[in-house]
Amino acid sequence: MYERIANGDEVAFRQAHDLFKARLFYYAKRFRLEWEEVKDVVAEAFLHLWNGRSQLQSNDHLKNFLYFAVRNQALKALEARNKHQSYTQSTPLDQTASADHELISHRIIEAEMGQLLADGIARLAPDYRRIFELSYYEGKNPREIAALMAMNPATVRSQKRRAIEMLREWIRKRSFLLLLPVSFLTADLTPLKKILDFLARKG
Repeated sequence: MYERIANGDEVAFRQAHDLFKARLFYYAKRFRLEWEEVKDVVAEAFLHLWNGRSQLQSNDHLKNFLYFAVRNQALKALEARNKHQSYTQSTPLDQTASADHELISHRIIEAEMGQLLADGIARLAPDYRRIFELSYYEGKNPREIAALMAMNPATVRSQKRRAIEMLREWIRKRSFLLLLPVSFLTADLTPLKKILDFLARKG
């Protein structure tokens, strides 16, 4: 894929966008950004990738660059909100290949877990999916969600609980499908479980 992107193939670029977008959303969300900021950060990362495409060296290089670009853009967003000290610097594409492997591997694992969760969310019934997204991505409570969706708050709570139950089952049955290197096939799924536990406690 990287060779096609490096040669300016827009179809390959869109394929990369579809492949990594959900993973990068999950990664950016871990910086405690607002949902609109998350979308902007990921969009900027893909823009940087396209602008620097001629320097791509491998598919791993492509993947690592996207994670670092999201990280840098997320830190810039935090700095702009005066919630982070100014220490972020732009990371040229040709420097990412030498980045700390352990850190990158950990981030890739997290992002793959995020993809597993995103796949499960996409398969929920429309109302269940919307309720979960408003709760997780936008941090809204049942009363706020009920107002947006013209529902009773009790119905929102009930459907949210059901959505979480369905996602738990999805993760349990499909965790072996994580697209990780062989050395990470035993990756701990605790982060995903913590997300669902946290949302369940929110009511």
